[in-house]
Amino acid sequence: MRANDKNIGFEETYEDLVFSTPEFPKGFIPFAIDEAGDYFLYNVQPDKFGMIMFNQSDYVDDPERFIIRLCDNLTQFIGSLSDPD
Repeated sequence: MRANDKNIGFEETYEDLVFSTPEFPKGFIPFAIDEAGDYFLYNVQPDKFGMIMFNQSDYVDDPERFIIRLCDNLTQFIGSLSDPD
């Protein structure tokens, strides 16, 4: 998948995921990826706008685990990050 190519930009990644990958959830903007290839998502669905979610690709067939809520907004998400040292 092109989205794993570190040399492409946001637009190309978004188009590849959202428009070319049927299993990728709609209504989310991917903004970061973890080392396993799973995405951190900004929710743009009207009823949950701004929530930060996490896409667990191993659970594509389990709607309860495929996308999980991490926090209510980006400020909370950034505040929850810590330095690994």
